[in-house]
Amino acid sequence: MFSTGAGSAWLAKYVVDKYGKENTIILITDTKWEDEDNYRFMKEVADYIGVEITEKSDGRTPEDIFRKDLYFGNFGTAPCSKELKMKQTFLYIQELIEQGILPILYFGIDYKEARRAPRLAYNYKHNVDVFEDGVELRFPLIAEIDGEPVNGKQLIHNRDFLNSDKMPKVYNKEIYESLESQGATICNANPKHEIENAWGIKLPRMYSAVEEAAKDKSNMKANELLEKGVKGFSHANCGGICVKGGMGHYSILYAVWKDRYLKMEKLEREINDAQIAKNGRRYTILSKLIPTGEFDEKGKEKKKKVPYSLEEYRLEVLEGDINSNIEIEENTISCECVF
Repeated sequence: MFSTGAGSAWLAKYVVDKYGKENTIILITDTKWEDEDNYRFMKEVADYIGVEITEKSDGRTPEDIFRKDLYFGNFGTAPCSKELKMKQTFLYIQELIEQGILPILYFGIDYKEARRAPRLAYNYKHNVDVFEDGVELRFPLIAEIDGEPVNGKQLIHNRDFLNSDKMPKVYNKEIYESLESQGATICNANPKHEIENAWGIKLPRMYSAVEEAAKDKSNMKANELLEKGVKGFSHANCGGICVKGGMGHYSILYAVWKDRYLKMEKLEREINDAQIAKNGRRYTILSKLIPTGEFDEKGKEKKKKVPYSLEEYRLEVLEGDINSNIEIEENTISCECVF
Protein backbone atom coordinates (compact mmCIF):
# COMPACT_ATOMS: atom_id res chain seq x y z
CA MET A 1 0.00 0.00 0.00
CA PHE A 2 1.96 2.98 -1.34
CA SER A 3 0.94 6.44 -0.12
CA THR A 4 3.89 8.11 -1.95
CA GLY A 5 5.51 8.82 1.42
CA ALA A 6 8.77 7.57 2.91
CA GLY A 7 7.38 4.80 5.13
CA SER A 8 5.41 3.07 2.40
CA ALA A 9 8.30 3.46 -0.06
CA TRP A 10 10.63 1.65 2.36
CA LEU A 11 7.90 -0.94 2.86
CA ALA A 12 7.64 -1.62 -0.87
CA LYS A 13 11.33 -2.51 -1.08
CA TYR A 14 11.08 -4.60 2.09
CA VAL A 15 8.31 -6.73 0.58
CA VAL A 16 10.10 -7.10 -2.75
CA ASP A 17 13.35 -8.12 -1.03
CA LYS A 18 11.56 -10.63 1.21
CA TYR A 19 9.03 -12.17 -1.15
CA GLY A 20 10.16 -11.29 -4.68
CA LYS A 21 9.04 -8.92 -7.42
CA GLU A 22 6.79 -11.57 -8.90
CA ASN A 23 4.81 -11.75 -5.65
CA THR A 24 4.52 -8.01 -5.05
CA ILE A 25 1.96 -5.43 -6.13
CA ILE A 26 2.71 -1.81 -5.23
CA LEU A 27 -0.72 -0.18 -5.04
CA ILE A 28 -1.53 3.52 -4.91
CA THR A 29 -5.09 4.79 -4.61
CA ASP A 30 -4.60 8.27 -5.99
CA THR A 31 -6.69 11.14 -4.60
CA LYS A 32 -5.45 13.51 -7.34
CA TRP A 33 -4.51 15.92 -4.54
CA GLU A 34 -0.95 14.79 -3.95
CA ASP A 35 1.83 17.36 -4.20
CA GLU A 36 3.45 17.23 -7.62
CA ASP A 37 6.81 16.23 -6.14
CA ASN A 38 5.23 13.09 -4.68
CA TYR A 39 4.72 11.78 -8.21
CA ARG A 40 8.41 12.37 -8.98
CA PHE A 41 9.26 10.41 -5.83
CA MET A 42 6.82 7.64 -6.72
CA LYS A 43 8.39 7.14 -10.15
CA GLU A 44 11.95 7.12 -8.80
CA VAL A 45 11.03 4.59 -6.11
CA ALA A 46 9.33 2.31 -8.67
CA ASP A 47 12.37 2.51 -10.95
CA TYR A 48 14.74 1.76 -8.05
CA ILE A 49 12.75 -1.22 -6.82
CA GLY A 50 11.98 -2.49 -10.32
CA VAL A 51 8.23 -2.92 -9.89
CA GLU A 52 5.62 -0.88 -11.75
CA ILE A 53 3.05 1.04 -9.71
CA THR A 54 -0.55 -0.19 -9.85
CA GLU A 55 -2.88 2.79 -9.62
CA LYS A 56 -6.57 2.70 -8.71
CA SER A 57 -8.79 5.77 -8.73
CA ASP A 58 -12.34 6.69 -9.64
CA GLY A 59 -11.15 10.07 -10.91
CA ARG A 60 -12.61 12.16 -8.10
CA THR A 61 -10.73 14.40 -5.69
CA PRO A 62 -11.45 14.98 -1.99
CA GLU A 63 -13.19 18.22 -2.95
CA ASP A 64 -15.65 16.25 -5.09
CA ILE A 65 -16.49 14.09 -2.06
CA PHE A 66 -16.83 17.09 0.26
CA ARG A 67 -19.20 18.91 -2.06
CA LYS A 68 -21.30 15.80 -2.66
CA ASP A 69 -21.69 15.08 1.06
CA LEU A 70 -21.60 18.73 2.24
CA TYR A 71 -19.15 17.45 4.81
CA PHE A 72 -15.36 17.35 4.84
CA GLY A 73 -14.63 15.52 8.06
CA ASN A 74 -11.93 16.27 10.60
CA PHE A 75 -9.45 14.35 12.75
CA GLY A 76 -12.14 11.85 13.75
CA THR A 77 -13.44 11.01 10.30
CA ALA A 78 -12.50 11.51 6.66
CA PRO A 79 -15.09 10.69 3.98
CA CYS A 80 -12.44 11.33 1.32
CA SER A 81 -10.31 8.50 2.69
CA LYS A 82 -13.27 6.12 2.80
CA GLU A 83 -14.33 6.84 -0.78
CA LEU A 84 -11.01 7.39 -2.52
CA LYS A 85 -8.71 5.12 -0.52
CA MET A 86 -10.59 2.39 1.29
CA LYS A 87 -13.31 1.77 -1.27
CA GLN A 88 -10.87 1.66 -4.18
CA THR A 89 -8.68 -0.76 -2.27
CA PHE A 90 -11.64 -3.01 -1.43
CA LEU A 91 -12.72 -3.07 -5.07
CA TYR A 92 -9.22 -4.03 -6.17
CA ILE A 93 -9.01 -6.75 -3.52
CA GLN A 94 -12.23 -8.17 -4.91
CA GLU A 95 -10.72 -8.19 -8.42
CA LEU A 96 -7.70 -10.12 -7.12
CA ILE A 97 -9.81 -12.63 -5.23
CA GLU A 98 -11.92 -13.26 -8.33
CA GLN A 99 -8.63 -14.08 -10.09
CA GLY A 100 -7.80 -16.59 -7.37
CA ILE A 101 -5.31 -14.30 -5.60
CA LEU A 102 -5.74 -13.85 -1.85
CA PRO A 103 -3.60 -10.78 -1.05
CA ILE A 104 -1.82 -9.89 2.16
CA LEU A 105 -1.67 -6.14 2.70
CA TYR A 106 1.44 -4.43 4.07
CA PHE A 107 1.20 -1.01 5.72
CA GLY A 108 3.91 1.49 6.60
CA ILE A 109 2.84 2.30 10.16
CA ASP A 110 5.85 2.39 12.46
CA TYR A 111 6.39 1.40 16.09
CA LYS A 112 5.71 4.90 17.48
CA GLU A 113 2.30 4.92 15.74
CA ALA A 114 1.46 1.29 16.55
CA ARG A 115 -1.91 2.23 18.08
CA ARG A 116 -3.16 3.04 14.56
CA ALA A 117 -2.54 -0.46 13.23
CA PRO A 118 -5.32 -2.37 15.07
CA ARG A 119 -8.01 -0.14 13.57
CA LEU A 120 -6.70 -0.80 10.08
CA ALA A 121 -6.71 -4.54 10.76
CA TYR A 122 -10.23 -4.29 12.16
CA ASN A 123 -11.51 -2.33 9.14
CA TYR A 124 -10.16 -4.88 6.69
CA LYS A 125 -11.62 -7.71 8.75
CA HIS A 126 -15.12 -6.23 8.76
CA ASN A 127 -15.39 -4.21 5.55
CA VAL A 128 -14.11 -6.65 2.97
CA ASP A 129 -17.19 -8.79 2.37
CA VAL A 130 -15.91 -10.84 -0.55
CA PHE A 131 -14.87 -13.61 1.80
CA GLU A 132 -15.66 -14.50 5.38
CA ASP A 133 -12.42 -13.88 7.23
CA GLY A 134 -11.40 -10.50 5.84
CA VAL A 135 -7.89 -9.68 4.66
CA GLU A 136 -4.68 -10.18 6.61
CA LEU A 137 -2.65 -7.05 7.30
CA ARG A 138 1.04 -6.96 8.23
CA PHE A 139 3.15 -4.14 9.68
CA PRO A 140 6.90 -4.63 9.10
CA LEU A 141 7.83 -1.19 10.42
CA ILE A 142 6.39 -2.15 13.82
CA ALA A 143 8.01 -5.53 14.42
CA GLU A 144 8.65 -9.09 13.27
CA ILE A 145 7.77 -12.32 15.07
CA ASP A 146 9.70 -15.44 14.06
CA GLY A 147 11.07 -13.62 11.03
CA GLU A 148 7.69 -12.55 9.66
CA PRO A 149 6.08 -9.09 9.91
CA VAL A 150 3.64 -8.76 12.78
CA ASN A 151 0.01 -9.11 11.68
CA GLY A 152 -3.18 -7.57 13.03
CA LYS A 153 -4.02 -10.42 15.39
CA GLN A 154 -0.53 -10.44 16.90
CA LEU A 155 -0.71 -6.75 17.79
CA ILE A 156 -2.93 -7.62 20.76
CA HIS A 157 -2.70 -11.37 20.95
CA ASN A 158 -4.39 -11.80 24.34
CA ARG A 159 -7.80 -10.44 23.30
CA ASP A 160 -9.82 -11.13 20.17
CA PHE A 161 -10.41 -7.51 19.18
CA LEU A 162 -10.77 -8.37 15.50
CA ASN A 163 -14.06 -10.16 16.22
CA SER A 164 -15.49 -7.48 18.50
CA ASP A 165 -18.77 -5.84 17.51
CA LYS A 166 -17.08 -2.47 17.91
CA MET A 167 -13.45 -1.53 17.56
CA PRO A 168 -12.11 -1.07 21.12
CA LYS A 169 -9.81 1.79 22.07
CA VAL A 170 -6.19 0.71 21.90
CA TYR A 171 -3.07 2.41 23.22
CA ASN A 172 0.59 1.89 22.37
CA LYS A 173 1.35 0.50 25.84
CA GLU A 174 -0.92 -2.51 25.37
CA ILE A 175 0.57 -3.27 21.95
CA TYR A 176 4.14 -2.92 23.22
CA GLU A 177 3.44 -5.32 26.10
CA SER A 178 1.78 -7.81 23.74
CA LEU A 179 4.72 -7.73 21.33
CA GLU A 180 7.25 -8.12 24.13
CA SER A 181 5.42 -11.16 25.51
CA GLN A 182 5.63 -12.79 22.06
CA GLY A 183 9.36 -12.16 21.71
CA ALA A 184 8.89 -9.72 18.84
CA THR A 185 11.87 -8.02 17.21
CA ILE A 186 11.08 -4.32 17.07
CA CYS A 187 11.87 -2.62 13.76
CA ASN A 188 14.58 0.02 14.08
CA ALA A 189 14.70 1.07 10.43
CA ASN A 190 14.95 4.73 9.51
CA PRO A 191 13.15 4.93 6.14
CA LYS A 192 13.91 8.58 5.40
CA HIS A 193 17.63 8.20 6.10
CA GLU A 194 17.85 4.95 4.15
CA ILE A 195 15.98 6.28 1.13
CA GLU A 196 18.14 9.38 0.81
CA ASN A 197 21.50 7.91 1.77
CA ALA A 198 21.36 4.28 0.61
CA TRP A 199 18.96 4.55 -2.31
CA GLY A 200 20.08 8.01 -3.41
CA ILE A 201 16.50 9.24 -3.85
CA LYS A 202 15.43 12.68 -2.66
CA LEU A 203 12.43 12.58 -0.34
CA PRO A 204 9.17 14.35 -1.23
CA ARG A 205 9.59 18.08 -0.63
CA MET A 206 6.75 18.13 1.90
CA TYR A 207 9.10 16.74 4.54
CA SER A 208 11.41 19.77 4.18
CA ALA A 209 8.88 22.38 3.05
CA VAL A 210 9.45 24.64 6.07
CA GLU A 211 13.23 24.58 5.62
CA GLU A 212 12.82 25.58 2.00
CA ALA A 213 10.29 28.33 2.75
CA ALA A 214 12.48 29.70 5.58
CA LYS A 215 15.24 30.52 3.08
CA ASP A 216 13.12 33.57 2.41
CA LYS A 217 13.90 35.58 5.53
CA SER A 218 10.79 37.69 4.99
CA ASN A 219 8.66 34.58 5.59
CA MET A 220 8.37 35.08 9.34
CA LYS A 221 6.00 32.16 9.92
CA ALA A 222 8.30 29.64 8.26
CA ASN A 223 11.30 30.96 10.18
CA GLU A 224 9.38 30.81 13.47
CA LEU A 225 8.51 27.17 12.79
CA LEU A 226 12.08 26.32 11.83
CA GLU A 227 13.34 27.86 15.07
CA LYS A 228 11.01 25.48 16.90
CA GLY A 229 12.55 22.53 15.09
CA VAL A 230 9.79 22.03 12.53
CA LYS A 231 11.37 21.24 9.16
CA GLY A 232 8.26 20.26 7.24
CA PHE A 233 5.07 18.23 7.32
CA SER A 234 5.01 15.08 9.43
CA HIS A 235 3.52 13.16 6.51
CA ALA A 236 3.28 13.66 2.76
CA ASN A 237 -0.44 13.15 2.15
CA CYS A 238 -2.66 15.23 -0.15
CA GLY A 239 -0.31 18.15 -0.67
CA GLY A 240 -0.76 19.31 2.91
CA ILE A 241 -4.51 19.82 2.52
CA CYS A 242 -5.51 17.10 4.94
CA VAL A 243 -8.78 17.22 6.88
CA LYS A 244 -7.23 15.14 9.65
CA GLY A 245 -4.55 17.75 10.30
CA GLY A 246 -4.62 19.82 13.47
CA MET A 247 -3.66 23.42 14.12
CA GLY A 248 0.04 22.62 13.97
CA HIS A 249 -0.41 21.05 10.56
CA TYR A 250 -2.34 24.03 9.20
CA SER A 251 0.18 26.48 10.60
CA ILE A 252 2.76 24.72 8.41
CA LEU A 253 0.48 24.84 5.38
CA TYR A 254 -0.09 28.57 5.89
CA ALA A 255 3.65 29.20 6.21
CA VAL A 256 4.77 27.28 3.13
CA TRP A 257 1.80 27.24 0.74
CA LYS A 258 -0.55 30.01 1.75
CA ASP A 259 -2.48 29.66 -1.51
CA ARG A 260 -3.42 26.08 -0.59
CA TYR A 261 -4.47 27.19 2.89
CA LEU A 262 -6.74 29.91 1.45
CA LYS A 263 -8.19 27.46 -1.07
CA MET A 264 -9.12 25.07 1.74
CA GLU A 265 -10.44 27.95 3.84
CA LYS A 266 -12.75 28.98 0.99
CA LEU A 267 -13.93 25.41 0.46
CA GLU A 268 -14.63 24.99 4.18
CA ARG A 269 -16.62 28.24 4.25
CA GLU A 270 -18.73 27.30 1.21
CA ILE A 271 -19.57 23.85 2.52
CA ASN A 272 -20.29 25.24 5.96
CA ASP A 273 -22.70 27.80 4.55
CA ALA A 274 -24.52 25.06 2.64
CA GLN A 275 -24.63 22.79 5.68
CA ILE A 276 -25.96 25.53 7.97
CA ALA A 277 -28.64 26.39 5.41
CA LYS A 278 -29.58 22.71 5.21
CA ASN A 279 -29.78 21.71 8.87
CA GLY A 280 -28.33 24.51 10.98
CA ARG A 281 -25.25 22.51 11.94
CA ARG A 282 -21.71 23.80 11.71
CA TYR A 283 -18.75 21.60 10.79
CA THR A 284 -15.10 22.64 10.73
CA ILE A 285 -11.81 20.86 10.22
CA LEU A 286 -10.28 22.32 13.38
CA SER A 287 -11.67 22.67 16.86
CA LYS A 288 -10.76 24.60 20.00
CA LEU A 289 -11.48 24.18 23.69
CA ILE A 290 -13.47 26.81 25.58
CA PRO A 291 -14.39 27.12 29.28
CA THR A 292 -17.81 25.80 30.28
CA GLY A 293 -18.13 27.56 33.64
CA GLU A 294 -18.40 24.16 35.33
CA PHE A 295 -15.75 22.59 37.54
CA ASP A 296 -14.70 19.04 38.32
CA GLU A 297 -14.18 17.53 41.78
CA LYS A 298 -10.63 18.89 41.87
CA GLY A 299 -11.81 22.41 41.19
CA LYS A 300 -10.50 22.49 37.64
CA GLU A 301 -12.73 24.23 35.14
CA LYS A 302 -14.18 21.94 32.52
CA LYS A 303 -13.80 22.73 28.84
CA LYS A 304 -15.63 21.65 25.74
CA LYS A 305 -14.61 21.28 22.14
CA VAL A 306 -16.27 23.65 19.65
CA PRO A 307 -15.89 24.16 15.89
CA TYR A 308 -13.10 26.48 14.82
CA SER A 309 -12.83 27.43 11.15
CA LEU A 310 -9.67 27.85 9.15
CA GLU A 311 -10.68 31.45 8.61
CA GLU A 312 -10.99 32.05 12.36
CA TYR A 313 -7.68 30.34 13.01
CA ARG A 314 -5.95 32.44 10.35
CA LEU A 315 -7.38 35.77 11.50
CA GLU A 316 -7.08 35.18 15.24
CA VAL A 317 -3.85 33.20 15.48
CA LEU A 318 -1.79 33.02 12.29
CA GLU A 319 -2.33 36.70 11.48
CA GLY A 320 -3.46 37.78 14.94
CA ASP A 321 -2.00 37.93 18.42
CA ILE A 322 -4.19 35.74 20.63
CA ASN A 323 -2.10 32.57 20.51
CA SER A 324 -1.85 32.41 24.27
CA ASN A 325 -5.65 32.51 24.65
CA ILE A 326 -6.34 29.44 22.53
CA GLU A 327 -5.89 25.92 23.82
CA ILE A 328 -4.97 23.73 20.90
CA GLU A 329 -6.60 20.34 20.44
CA GLU A 330 -3.64 19.07 18.45
CA ASN A 331 -3.35 16.02 16.24
CA THR A 332 -0.26 15.48 14.15
CA ILE A 333 -0.50 11.97 12.77
CA SER A 334 -1.39 11.37 9.16
CA CYS A 335 -4.81 10.30 8.15
CA GLU A 336 -5.61 6.71 7.23
CA CYS A 337 -4.66 7.61 3.69
CA VAL A 338 -2.14 4.84 3.90
CA PHE A 339 -5.16 2.74 2.94
